[in-house]
Amino acid sequence: AMELLNEAIVKAGGPNGLMTAAKEPTLDTSKVIMTHKAIKMLAVTGGEAVVGVAMKSGKKCVAAGPGNPPVIVDETADIAQAAKDIVDGASFDNNVLCVAEKEVFMVNSIADSLMNTMEKCGAYRVYGEDIDKIVRTVLIQKDGKYVINRKFVGHDATYILRESGVQFSGDPVLVIADVDRYHPFVEVEMLMPVLGMVRVNNFDEALDEVYGDGDEREEIDRLIQRSYAAKLENGRRDAVYAALCRRGFAPRTVREALNDWADAQPEGWDE
Repeated sequence: AMELLNEAIVKAGGPNGLMTAAKEPTLDTSKVIMTHKAIKMLAVTGGEAVVGVAMKSGKKCVAAGPGNPPVIVDETADIAQAAKDIVDGASFDNNVLCVAEKEVFMVNSIADSLMNTMEKCGAYRVYGEDIDKIVRTVLIQKDGKYVINRKFVGHDATYILRESGVQFSGDPVLVIADVDRYHPFVEVEMLMPVLGMVRVNNFDEALDEVYGDGDEREEIDRLIQRSYAAKLENGRRDAVYAALCRRGFAPRTVREALNDWADAQPEGWDE
């Protein structure tokens, strides 16, 4: 792909070899490049490890680490369009992009219609034991939590279904499963075309699920007290907000926590 892009650049009048890469990229080779004096700015995507190296390089950095973007579909949606868009997005590049649709929160009144329409758009719905078969195949339990089996990252839906021992028909591009909020298909960034579908009563409940529960807020409060209070006292609220968001906390919850912290301070503390 890089050779094709370089050829296109040359044909357009650009310099040869504008795009380059390490022959065998590792965290060590990345660190060498990132810390080189000739490099002024970094644009990094990937897992937490490489993003961590980039953030510690001392350079200007635009980084994208793990992501688990949700979709909310309620009764006001164009169901046909929503179904097509979700299937197209979640199956594109077999869901390896961190910005792809990773789970769906759907209002009960349209849930069945949405999933039925998604099946018509190329999704294959699994039930009961078949869901468990896929969990046992594509996920691994480590330290009491589920993590992805790297063997299945970026593979087609048909490959995942066959390897899981699930009988299917046709040539589906996406696997969908009606599961609860705490199912690993929802909580784990899958990086494969397997999509958890969660029923909720209404839009507000969906928002609450997307933004997290009280545990997240409690963790933010602990971090503020332990690591960020001094920065806030020195007027660096924007930096603290950005740092907490980079940790994966919901922006709305971060703002609420910062506002509550400020309200709890003695009068005149910020003067």
